[in-house]
Amino acid sequence: MKRENATRERADRTRQNHHNVKSDLRHPSDNQGIAPSPGTYNASIYLVAGIAALGGLLVGYNTGVISGAILFIQKDFHLNGTQEEIAVSTGLMGAIIGALCAGPMNDALGRKRTLMLLAIIFIIGSALTAMAPTYEFFLACRIFVGFGFGATAGVGPVYLSEVAPANLPDLLRSSSQ
Repeated sequence: MKRENATRERADRTRQNHHNVKSDLRHPSDNQGIAPSPGTYNASIYLVAGIAALGGLLVGYNTGVISGAILFIQKDFHLNGTQEEIAVSTGLMGAIIGALCAGPMNDALGRKRTLMLLAIIFIIGSALTAMAPTYEFFLACRIFVGFGFGATAGVGPVYLSEVAPANLPDLLRSSSQ
């Protein structure tokens, strides 16, 4: 009986202490210095979200644009059917590699730096792909660009969810879709 009372008293004290302590594990946007007050329009948040959401657009665009470009690529490099299939799918092979590397890149560089690096990869890779002198170089560039858009598909939504204030609609957080 004595033991049960002591256990109850300890549990009550723990509950009281737990309710009196404020948690340090709050969402960064709960800080009024970062987040606008409810109903306040903050254009910079929408700008950041729009730019980060372009990553989702690039994934779809790059995957779809190859279907129209393959006609010209086939003529330039004199490809057979198998080579055309490989040319189309190499971007997705790079995307698989990029998606697998996105997590470690986030941990090492942070979300913002990772997105900037991926944008540079995408720009350089796209320019090199457009100027590819040989089929093999074209495939290497497609893998490189695929790495960029595959990793962006993993990094962009996470970054958006972190920068979106808690008082803004979920539409901002899901804008990469």
